Amino acid sequence: MACRRCDSASVREFSAEINIHFLSPRDLNRPQVLLFPKILVCSHCGFTEFNLCGEELRLLMEDPPAVRLSDEGAA
Repeated sequence: MACRRCDSASVREFSAEINIHFLSPRDLNRPQVLLFPKILVCSHCGFTEFNLCGEELRLLMEDPPAVRLSDEGAA
């Protein structure tokens, strides 16, 4: 796979942990959303990209979110 920014073939896949915070003042009490996507990183230019699954995207877009991924399975 080639990098979408510089067309280099030096792209590697990694597992990641991303915690998304909402910066708007009206969202100060909104819970963070913890994601675990696979990311693609270009070692030539540093361009990084990832896709969200349907559930992750739903958590980011709902207002206010009902549950965080990090809460799943918590007792």
